[in-house]
Amino acid sequence: VSVHMGLSLLLASLMVYITVRSFRIESGGYNPSLQSAPLRYRVAILWFLAMTQMVFGARIRGGIETLSEQFPLLNSGALLSKVGGIAHLHYFIGAIILVAAVILVPWVLKADSSRSPLVRQSAMGILPAGITQIILGSILVIAGIPQLMQLLHLWFAAIFIGLIVMTFDSLSYIKEGAYGR
Repeated sequence: VSVHMGLSLLLASLMVYITVRSFRIESGGYNPSLQSAPLRYRVAILWFLAMTQMVFGARIRGGIETLSEQFPLLNSGALLSKVGGIAHLHYFIGAIILVAAVILVPWVLKADSSRSPLVRQSAMGILPAGITQIILGSILVIAGIPQLMQLLHLWFAAIFIGLIVMTFDSLSYIKEGAYGR
């Protein structure tokens, strides 16, 4: 499950990246810029953490499904505790991602006005998507593990990854004729 999930997300990330890059080439008006390389590096680290987090989440879900077949009378809380330390690692990395997003998003929003408006729009979506992820994950732990919550948790994770990829790509362009800061 985890390898399949990781490869799927990697391919989805590449598709978003290629789509945004193709649009930028087709529409013109923005030139490549190496100026924001350190900021792009930080966004790439956030992407890596989010991808790692999703793979751990897939491992937890797979573990719960296997355990529910072996122990059909256990409730979801007991199943989650039987999954082991990976669940705690998943919570810990989620907290790190949220803190990193809280720090990173204001840096991205401070990028000068010669950047594409897509930088601001995608960056402004990262924090709400991350907070939604934390809320959905908490509901999964508190209220049990309903299938709909699992699906929503996965969807928002994919949206979160897509927003990170869009922010990463958009930071590499500035308006034609602009030199930035």
